[in-house]
Amino acid sequence: MKLSACYIVKDEDKELEKSLRSINGQVDEIIVIDTLGTDRMRQIVSKYNGKYFRYAWENDFAAARNFALDQATGSWVLFLDADEYIIQGKTTDLHQIIAQKKDVVDVLLVKLINIDEDDGGRIVDYFFAPRIFRCIKDLRYNGKIHEQLLKRNKPIVAVEVLPEKEICIYHTGYSTHKLKQKAERNLALLLNELKDSFEPEKLYLYLAEAYDGIGDAENALKYARLDIALGRRNITFASRAYRICLRILEQQMVPDAEEIRRIAKQAASIFPEVPEFHAEYAQWLAEAFEYDAAIAEMQEAIKRSKEDFSLEPTIFDIQACQTAENLIGQWRQFQVNQQELRISACVIVKNEAAEIGRWIANMKLCSDEQIIVDTGSTDDTVKIARGAGVKVFHFEWNDDFSAAKNFALQQAIGDWIIFLDADEYFSEMSIKLLPFL
Repeated sequence: MKLSACYIVKDEDKELEKSLRSINGQVDEIIVIDTLGTDRMRQIVSKYNGKYFRYAWENDFAAARNFALDQATGSWVLFLDADEYIIQGKTTDLHQIIAQKKDVVDVLLVKLINIDEDDGGRIVDYFFAPRIFRCIKDLRYNGKIHEQLLKRNKPIVAVEVLPEKEICIYHTGYSTHKLKQKAERNLALLLNELKDSFEPEKLYLYLAEAYDGIGDAENALKYARLDIALGRRNITFASRAYRICLRILEQQMVPDAEEIRRIAKQAASIFPEVPEFHAEYAQWLAEAFEYDAAIAEMQEAIKRSKEDFSLEPTIFDIQACQTAENLIGQWRQFQVNQQELRISACVIVKNEAAEIGRWIANMKLCSDEQIIVDTGSTDDTVKIARGAGVKVFHFEWNDDFSAAKNFALQQAIGDWIIFLDADEYFSEMSIKLLPFL
């Protein structure tokens, strides 16, 4: 079995040398397609006994990648970008890995870890990418940007995921200083492709990413919502639109809690294997004081984080699990506090027969006792109150509202007091929230 390593590059001398060094001795052939063409790049390729080709760039990544495949003579291909490299010591022999799989699969998915070299090598995220595959005419790239590997123009079925212990690739292309420039380039290509596309929906996710990368939150949110509306797509890292949408919504000056909660719930349902979505939804349930549901969702997040494998990336680590456990503990304590909490509703009245019935009915929905202090009513106020079974006290009016209100407070036994006038009442939503505030 012969293994060819393929690259398309442009002005990436240092990155390419690091990548070639990482695969040195692991492949039988190196193919480098240079879209700019420099002597320095040619020298680097020659240093590693690679084959160097000039290529006239056509703003079409798939075309360039397919040109590289046409030059390869191996039976299998390892396709890397110049800013990707394999960590020595984490990879067993690539020939041995492929030999174990080659009779049953066409494509091997490799864990690709995005790191920010400007931030000490911090891991940004990861996903699984088709980086090793058969070198046959049926397998070709499609799409001018964010190109997909297809088999006879259809999604590939014979796919297997390689464990990280066998191989993983580190990608530095999302380092801070590169982000905006790359996003601007991608956006220009995407908008150009969008003009002629018969399937614009395939571009929505990538447009959301590009707009997000240049800081255009409005358009990023627009295309993220459009992608979400399509349902779960059969692509790697399909949950990106949900992540972009939730992050932007939460960063708004006045976050729309209802929309965020709806999208978080949808994400947790469509991507049940992603613990972050369950945790996100749990916290918004807790914000609405739905603690039983919040606890159940957070427990699901912890459970999912301990499962062995998912194609969707997650950074829900041990520390996140500990935070989740702490939140569950807090929410359970809030439930206990809620059960033990006693609320007294107080009012001072005089001739409020027209209003007191509504006040009593409203307060019974959100308090444990109702205290009415009458200062000399001559209508049916006291009769209505006693008929409703509330506590009625009499106070001789002395032209001092504070004195009357303090008298009412002395009769109350609750931990908290609601003090409204007889012609005031709470909305239905407010009543639901009061025990939790």
